[in-house]
Amino acid sequence: MSNTGEKISKDALDNELSVFVPNFNEAILSIVFFHINQSIPLLRYDFKRSGDYKQAGYNFSEELLSGMISAILTVSEEIDKEHKSLLRKIDQTTYNILVTMGKKAGLMLITLIKEESEQILREFSSYLLAEFERRFKDLLFSDVKSFDKDMFLDFIPVIEKIAEIPIAISPELLVHMLPAIRALAPSVNVVICDKLVFMPIFKQVSDYITPNELQQLRTFLKEIVLGSTKFLDLVQKFGAMETITLKTAKKHIYIANLNPFYVIIFTRASVPESEVMKLLETLNDGVLKDTLVLSTRQKALLFQGIDLVVKNVPGLEQAALQKQIIKGLKDFQKEDHILFRNIEQYNLDEKKKIINLLFDFFLSRLSQHFDTITGLQAKLKALSEKFLAIYIASNGLHDAGS
Repeated sequence: MSNTGEKISKDALDNELSVFVPNFNEAILSIVFFHINQSIPLLRYDFKRSGDYKQAGYNFSEELLSGMISAILTVSEEIDKEHKSLLRKIDQTTYNILVTMGKKAGLMLITLIKEESEQILREFSSYLLAEFERRFKDLLFSDVKSFDKDMFLDFIPVIEKIAEIPIAISPELLVHMLPAIRALAPSVNVVICDKLVFMPIFKQVSDYITPNELQQLRTFLKEIVLGSTKFLDLVQKFGAMETITLKTAKKHIYIANLNPFYVIIFTRASVPESEVMKLLETLNDGVLKDTLVLSTRQKALLFQGIDLVVKNVPGLEQAALQKQIIKGLKDFQKEDHILFRNIEQYNLDEKKKIINLLFDFFLSRLSQHFDTITGLQAKLKALSEKFLAIYIASNGLHDAGS
């Protein structure tokens, strides 16, 4: 998997289409792990965009950031003696620092431009921090008074691996949507954006639109979604957000939540609304059939499992295996009426039961698909026990549940 996200070849689409699904490298400048009690930096990692803030003249040194967090926490403790409040964010006009607190360690995630989905970044931060505390629990929970940054360098490959995971792992979904989109009248225009940095990853624009107007449309989407958080939270008590409709004298704009993407449909005012609603219904049906929505932890485990199989089964090509596993997970989800994201709420016994069902499902499926690889079923069965151990250890799971 490349550092630039997951791409579909132009052969799969048409020459005028290019699909790009961002990963966390496109959204984050740096992260800093720090010790809560001692207020000292433990590990810093700069993403590929970190050069942006250096060019802009910012100084995000880990010592400076940790000192700032220490000062804020000290003042907060004086104000809030019962510790009812929690530091979550430092919001400046040109950059954000999202703060996640664990039991012994904390994490600061730095973004320079306010274009990212905070909800997705917080899930990413929470997973990384939980994994960091799990891997270094003996050190963090010991009586050690002095920490060396070299103690935690082994965690950098974990960060790099997780950061490369695309936000949406079902980009082929767009290929399946093309017939419905291409059947539209020229006066109906479609732009599909990811949910992390609101980047147009697909567009079919028949009406003339300049690059500047497309950027304005992207900014408009970002402001509508991010600027309406409290409103959407209230609305979602009556059900998930589906479509926001805005009408002007000349144009109608529809913003729809097409998990795992947002879709913007803008039309001339003369286009009947029923035509747009029919398209959205078709797209939503496609999403329900073809989308695999996983948490950051689940995606990390998925790619960890794929790496485990590829390393232990010579001749098995990673891209082909990944495609079959993702397709199989979607089929399993449909056949067993399970939403994988909901599994996070289950206790460990329930999770084990589903994992064992998945193993049985894939033993047969992969053995049949890769029938030229001798003894694959036996190898997969042996690896399934290793993966179960990884799954149980992940994020501190134990026999009492999680």
